[in-house]
Amino acid sequence: MIDKHRPSKLGVKGLAHARGTILCWFHIMQTFDNNLKEWNIPQLFRYPITLGFKLIARYRYRIKKTVFEMASHYENFINILPFKKEQKISITNDLTNN
Repeated sequence: MIDKHRPSKLGVKGLAHARGTILCWFHIMQTFDNNLKEWNIPQLFRYPITLGFKLIARYRYRIKKTVFEMASHYENFINILPFKKEQKISITNDLTNN
């Protein structure tokens, strides 16, 4: 785990000893929150979106099948929200990138 932001993670990606490096949860969630603001996601929806994101992201190193099911439900949840298509794609892509 590194206590930095995504560009730092990308910078150490090719190093053998940095395999499986993840960002600290504070920085992951801080970046995600900043992204939601940048994408103009209304405050009312940010908490449930963030909670789903965190549950899936933290669980991803355990049972793969469960994570895929959770991610599928998360995508369905995002797709029923009253957002523009670009906003929905950005939110679901952020889960994949983290």
